[in-house]
Amino acid sequence: MRAPFDASVDLLRALLWRDSGALKFQKYVELKQDLANHRLGQIYDEWVQNVLNVDTANEFGLSVWARILDVNLQVKAEEASTKQNFGFGANNRNFNRGNFGTQAGQVTTLNLEQRRIVIKLRLYQLTGRAAVFEVNAYLAELFGENVVYAYDPLNMTFITYFFSEVPAQSIRYILTNFDLLPRPAGVGVSWVVSRKPAFGFGPFNLNFNRGNFGA
Repeated sequence: MRAPFDASVDLLRALLWRDSGALKFQKYVELKQDLANHRLGQIYDEWVQNVLNVDTANEFGLSVWARILDVNLQVKAEEASTKQNFGFGANNRNFNRGNFGTQAGQVTTLNLEQRRIVIKLRLYQLTGRAAVFEVNAYLAELFGENVVYAYDPLNMTFITYFFSEVPAQSIRYILTNFDLLPRPAGVGVSWVVSRKPAFGFGPFNLNFNRGNFGA
């Protein structure tokens, strides 16, 4: 476990030897040091909690991560609205100022936990290995034990992700609209729901490192 970062400063180290007898000046520096340590420590703790730590980051922090990782946290529908526009006259005019209606595709913004999952998947996609045993270890950490596992047929075609239960709608939305499931370059990806337990060996039902017995 990483040790917590110490943001405290020692301003007294900046004092010159000639100031060793300046007691009032030393007291002033001590007060400045205490104030700085209090403020800096608080600011850093909040920055770690709200931005740097993906597990606890707020909306602003996840937006920062989205910029860093170049991932969009909004989904834009390509189709224009099929609802009848409201207006006046043959062209539904709103007093010559346009129409009440959406002519372009709608934009859906993910909720906080959906954004967190997208950021975590994107992080692993950029920094993790696509080896199936490492992917399965990360999936267990992200979604929980025995929720989903990856199957690699070792023929560079598709990696299939098997879910033991139908994922929640929020997860299905991510799987449908984001290409974030880890896989080697040039290999396809798909996901299915398989409620039958797969037969194999090891914590991820490995068949001697060749995948799983299960459909």
